[in-house]
Amino acid sequence: LMLSNTNPVHIERSAAIAFGAHGTSIENLFDRCYLSYQIGLTKPDPAIFEYLLKEEGLNAEECLFLDDGLKNIQTASAMGFQTRLVEPEASLDFLLQL
Repeated sequence: LMLSNTNPVHIERSAAIAFGAHGTSIENLFDRCYLSYQIGLTKPDPAIFEYLLKEEGLNAEECLFLDDGLKNIQTASAMGFQTRLVEPEASLDFLLQL
């Protein structure tokens, strides 16, 4: 799942550039995308996390939340998510070991 603070122009352009450069698309990597402009909520408001959990029928403890924003990580962690702060250019190889 992807949870993103974004707008229609940004997600279209950034997804095409970032995922296209690797020969894939956003649809190939995520089952569902939860986009702030569609939901009307933004991170780090706990309500956006609650929305995602309700929609997916999940408990926070079942989820690993990755983000590059410390406030987003702090909110998710306080709600019970497992979290990992991802620095720019950081390797995500650890995901292959989960």
